[in-house]
Amino acid sequence: MAMAERLACDLAARGLVIFSGLARGVDTAGHRGAIVAKGKTVAVFGTGIDIIYPKENTRLAEQILSFGGALVSEFPLSSFAAPQNSPKRNRIISGLSIGVLVVEAAEYSGTRITARCALEQNRDVFAVPGNVTNKNSWGPNTLIKQGTSWWQPGKMFGKNFRQMCGLRWNPQPALNRKPDKLHLYSRKAIFRLTKKRSCAAQGRRSHAHR
Repeated sequence: MAMAERLACDLAARGLVIFSGLARGVDTAGHRGAIVAKGKTVAVFGTGIDIIYPKENTRLAEQILSFGGALVSEFPLSSFAAPQNSPKRNRIISGLSIGVLVVEAAEYSGTRITARCALEQNRDVFAVPGNVTNKNSWGPNTLIKQGTSWWQPGKMFGKNFRQMCGLRWNPQPALNRKPDKLHLYSRKAIFRLTKKRSCAAQGRRSHAHR
């Protein structure tokens, strides 16, 4: 977690936008690292844009918006978290990015899907080598074994990093499948939606008590 936050902080301080999924663990660390650097970060939801998941990251979502970031979702309003939503969300994370950095990933984690989507979308993939006895190092170590560029302290990806900063980067089409709708909301819109849902829920409870 500390490495993810450090890397996100370093990259955001150099002007890159950090994309992640607001999930517990590495996702949260990545967003926090960008905020520490007073940089921009984008959270891609696996729920409707009006549902912050997990709930403990509500404050983090507010900070993302306050620093000029964004909350993004392709799912309809009021869509709750479901296992099948994560792969769909991950393809958007990789598609919006110019490169994917894998810090931790167990053998069957969703990060494998993100890395695969990134390669299919012609994005750069990087990995941080980890302790071979740690199950969460399986993903990055396997990617490195397969030829993925690996991160070294102080070198910041070398030539690839300069390209990621905007030099001679020529992106290919991002998504294999265009989402029907991609919802992007501001802080005021989120507040109105949340308030509307809260009022509607109170109305249903009042009606039920009659």
